[in-house]
Amino acid sequence: MPYSVDVRILHSRVVSAGCSCPDGQRRTYCKHVGAVLLTMAEAARIEQRTTVFPQEASHELWWYWHNSGHRPDVRLSEDEWRAVRMLLERLYGLPDLAAYMRMNRDGRHSWQEPDIPLSKEQKKRHKHRTRRRSMSGADVERLEDLPHGWLTVLEAAYEHLHDVEGLRLLYAMYILGARDDADARYVPRLRALAGSHWADDVALIEHWATDGSGACMSRDDNPAYERLLREEHLVDAAKCYCMLHSGEVRRLRLLDMLVEGEPEDSIDRLLGFLRQPDSAVYLGDAEQSARLVGAWLDRISEVLGSARSADLAAWIADMFPNREFLQARLRAYLESADSATHEEAHDE
Repeated sequence: MPYSVDVRILHSRVVSAGCSCPDGQRRTYCKHVGAVLLTMAEAARIEQRTTVFPQEASHELWWYWHNSGHRPDVRLSEDEWRAVRMLLERLYGLPDLAAYMRMNRDGRHSWQEPDIPLSKEQKKRHKHRTRRRSMSGADVERLEDLPHGWLTVLEAAYEHLHDVEGLRLLYAMYILGARDDADARYVPRLRALAGSHWADDVALIEHWATDGSGACMSRDDNPAYERLLREEHLVDAAKCYCMLHSGEVRRLRLLDMLVEGEPEDSIDRLLGFLRQPDSAVYLGDAEQSARLVGAWLDRISEVLGSARSADLAAWIADMFPNREFLQARLRAYLESADSATHEEAHDE
């Protein structure tokens, strides 16, 4: 005799279940309800396994095994991958990010260039690792040539075990520790993987980037974090990033976010370095300085209007009347200002 089973689920949890069979009238879960729940769980497991899931680290590790003389068809069991995950998580102190962020700040990760001078061979290997992060399928002969060293192995373990939470944390680590453009790709990868938890991951990254007055973040430019700031429009975090790790080029890139909501006097202070003759933008090679000043004026014109950039150009021209490259770069702004003045006089 067929029976009717009713299972109701809310937010991935079973909130009620019932069956029309005699046993179902006396207890919550009869064997028919149990069979339906087991079938649903198996279907969900199969769907998760067959859904497109990140595999890049696994491919990188396969290339390492292949090129280092191991059998290219080497396979680890799930228990072995769990052991790899456990050992590497303990090595990096995960899921607590405090130790990782300290290492990142000090530049002591194997895939990052340390602060001490490098030998020619070390520079070559560092350049190769940087190139690996933007390529796929190239030769990998040493473990240290993997895009993120041992963390690539941990990433592969997460991929094989379909550990979404582990991968989310690892991608967040990559974003926090990024030092070149290639790692910026982890922003959309994390967004796709996190799904409804995306806001939580953004909050986690922002916390570690600004916690303790930014003491955890490296002072180097971070293209991945900057991509996150811009795509999620994290204005306050962008201002903190530029304030704690000052640099004119960084401020140049994020100028539109830095001036958002700021009063005029704050904007004047932000751009005040252009009015100071001993500012870093005027030091060094004259041609390079002229290009940098020109880039600032172009960006200021784009974000704040041509009148402000023309005013600054006139100020700079008066400070350095004998700098040929600089005067040539300023000429367009000065001529534009003169043209505007003539037009106003003509209208009057």
